[in-house]
This record gives sequence, structure tokens and C-alpha cells, in this order.
Amino acid sequence: RLFASSHLIQRFWFPLCLSLLPSLKKPMYPLEVQSLNVPSLTEVKEVLSRSLPAFFEEVEVEVTPCPDLRESPYLSSFQGLSSPGDGNVILDVGGVDNLLPRPNKKKLYDLSDLVRQAVEKLGLTSHPTCLVGAGAGPCHVYGMNSELICNTCITGSSTSKVALMIPQEETGKEKHEVKDDVSNKSSVLLNVMLTEGKPGEVLRI
Repeated sequence: RLFASSHLIQRFWFPLCLSLLPSLKKPMYPLEVQSLNVPSLTEVKEVLSRSLPAFFEEVEVEVTPCPDLRESPYLSSFQGLSSPGDGNVILDVGGVDNLLPRPNKKKLYDLSDLVRQAVEKLGLTSHPTCLVGAGAGPCHVYGMNSELICNTCITGSSTSKVALMIPQEETGKEKHEVKDDVSNKSSVLLNVMLTEGKPGEVLRI
């Protein structure tokens, strides 16, 4: 059984989607705010309970308190996925247009600046600082394309990782490496949830 707690089904008080298409050359990122209609966890539970048995022999879906995500096997930078103050916020940064047909290496993002601008733009009095999600790693830090597994508190610890393919001169092949990332930066595209990282209810599937 896997513990699943998606930002798409997490309870939001003020669900918002931010679309940011920035360049670090500008002091502020162009930003668009959109409200989202987010169903309750109970409603999502009922839908999954009806639908998943068509694909799996055994299915169990329940609304349950979130475990402490700082502990094994999660090893997160923060305890939970809830924001009882202002609600969680989805940050949709950059996009595939920055990746194809060739990566646009000028699209560089500082996660601290993204969080600061989102908090100021939305007037979030709880000042959330935790980010969880995925995107492209900072090419200006590692000198190549990489995959970013984002799990960080801007004002605290980070358990973010980057996955890279390192060329091997002696063999002409590439070696897969996973490294800790404490840069709090990204490039090209990023999809993360901004949260207070506090305990709350989640879906267990």
C-alpha cells in the first residue's frame, strides 16, 4: 500500500493557481492568479472508491491524518501538507515551451524570489515557505539539464534532490547520479505546491 497525498486533492481554504513565466533579468516575475474549484477529500475518496476497483483487485481509500513526513520513509523537509492559515497555493512556473525545440537557458528561477512574490501578491498572512513538487534542475548551477525533486523550506532545511546524466569519457556512456540540492533554484519549468507544511487530513490509498 502506498501513502498518497496529492496537491490536487489536498484541502485548500483559498485554492489558487499561479502561472509564472519569468526571467531572472526582471525584478519581478509576470504573474497570473486563477482560482481553482477543489473538491473535498471526502468527495474524492468516494470517486476513487468507486473507480479504482476496475483496475485493482484490492482497493482501500480513506481520509486520515497525515503522518509526520519528516520521518522514514518520507524524509521530507516539513511535517505535513496543510496550510490552515491561507491555504495551499500551486505554482506553475515556466513550461514546455521553454524546453522545446531547445532548452531556453535564460529561463532561470530563484525559489526564494518566487515564494516572496507569491506571498506578497496574494497577501498570505501565514507566510508559507515550504515547496514540494518537481521540475527542471538549475542548469546554471550544474551546467547541464537535470531533474529536480523539490522538497524544501525556503527559510529552513532542504531534502531536494537532482538527477543528472554524467558523461563518462573513458566509456563514452553516461552515468546516472542523484545529488542533494540546496541551491533553491530551478530553470525552464517547475510545478510545485507552496504550503505551510503543517499536519492535516490527507487521502491514504
